[in-house]
Amino acid sequence: MKGGLQTKGDSQSSASKRLGDFAQLQNGYAFKSEWFVPNGIRLLRNANVGHGELRWIDSEFLGKTHWGEFERFNLSEGDIVLSLDRPFINTGTKVARVRKQDLPCLLLQRVGRFQPDRDRLHPDYLFLWLNSAQFSGQIDPGRSNGVPHISSKQVEAAQICLPPLAEQKRIVAKVDELMGWCDELERSLSAASTAGIHLLAALLQRILTR
Repeated sequence: MKGGLQTKGDSQSSASKRLGDFAQLQNGYAFKSEWFVPNGIRLLRNANVGHGELRWIDSEFLGKTHWGEFERFNLSEGDIVLSLDRPFINTGTKVARVRKQDLPCLLLQRVGRFQPDRDRLHPDYLFLWLNSAQFSGQIDPGRSNGVPHISSKQVEAAQICLPPLAEQKRIVAKVDELMGWCDELERSLSAASTAGIHLLAALLQRILTR
């Protein structure tokens, strides 16, 4: 497996291709700050994009009177979004999936939404690839006002190893299976650690009460 995604036989069934030929990255809208209100429709900013999911600790809202004007920036469940400011940090790429509980929300400037051709690029495969070194290793963020910054053109120009759709689904299923094993192992280790702590406490109690 090369770069976490390529499997045996992929070199014959897939080739490196330009991402923009299979998925466009829609940029968010530059909503005016004077439109912000204490409560309303949440605006998805780069600060809200975490690893895998959105975080709403610090939120801005748009008044509902403006909502109808920006329907094309309305996000949907399952959308894949990428922070275009400071996209790569020590813990990984700031790319996430929109959940039902995140809605309704609108796409703000400096966050991009992927619009893949689902007949050729499976969204789950795209999400895996965006979290891999195959993607981040190709992008060299410039700086705007001192902040690492990438553009939709840079992202769309990245080369993606794209096997047939059926193979993409198989890879996604295999990764999900492996992640399930990792979660089970983590739970087992946590349980073993907890048991060890209880045993140590019991031994100390016995020693100290003699």
